[in-house]
Amino acid sequence: GAILDPHAMNDLKRTGALLPGTMDGAEPVDVVMAAHADWVVTAGRSGKRADFSGRDLMGLDMRGRNMTAAKLPYALARRSQWTNACMVMADLECTDMRDTQMGNADLRGANLERAHLGGAFLQGANLTPLVSADMPDRRWPTRLSGARFQGADLRNADLRGAVARGTDFTGADLRGAKLDGADLEGATFAQARHD
Repeated sequence: GAILDPHAMNDLKRTGALLPGTMDGAEPVDVVMAAHADWVVTAGRSGKRADFSGRDLMGLDMRGRNMTAAKLPYALARRSQWTNACMVMADLECTDMRDTQMGNADLRGANLERAHLGGAFLQGANLTPLVSADMPDRRWPTRLSGARFQGADLRNADLRGAVARGTDFTGADLRGAKLDGADLEGATFAQARHD
């Protein structure tokens, strides 16, 4: 899928196009997040799961927010703040998260397949599988296949057990990162820094 930057498309004819941030009827982020908080606390009995699919979230400040199981595929979230956010089981497939701040974010079991995280700060992030509290043998690995982490800061990030087939770590800082048990088949580590 294409990652569209609406700021680079100012001179294009867009009549009738649905682009990130221009979707008719899109609810304000605060409204979506209030309903999502209720959905998380009540285990889905009330509220509504956050759905930011394809939305423009550039520069958004979501530090420390609970984004458990939120839907953000194809969202444009460049230069946004997600430090200490709980993004367990979130769907971030094909999301543009270049230059985001995601230090210490909890991304257990999240789907980041084909996401663009070039230049992102993920120091100390948890990308290990989510383990069921009721059935410890039931695990949901964090999916990173095809994701792009070029130049990302992954120092001390925990990627143990992640599925990262064909993932691009070119120029990434992986010093102190834990990669034990990760599926790295076809991953690229050119110019990456590591211990």
